[in-house]
Amino acid sequence: DLTLILDLPVEKGLERALARGGSDLRFETKGTVFHQRLREGFLGIAQREPGRCRLIDADATPNVVFDRIWTSIELLLP
Repeated sequence: DLTLILDLPVEKGLERALARGGSDLRFETKGTVFHQRLREGFLGIAQREPGRCRLIDADATPNVVFDRIWTSIELLLP
């Protein structure tokens, strides 16, 4: 019933992913052009399906992003 799309500038998203570390970084090594196309695809889905998708600005602290997510979910609760 609800798809949350957490949006973040590509460079910042890659920075966060690389900072997490880990042994499997295949996805993160695909480069900014790949990730920009991927982001644009998700933004397009959000634009085409506004009734199902909520675009969440994820360029904030975890607590702020959580609040934005919760606000989107709360709207659907009885």
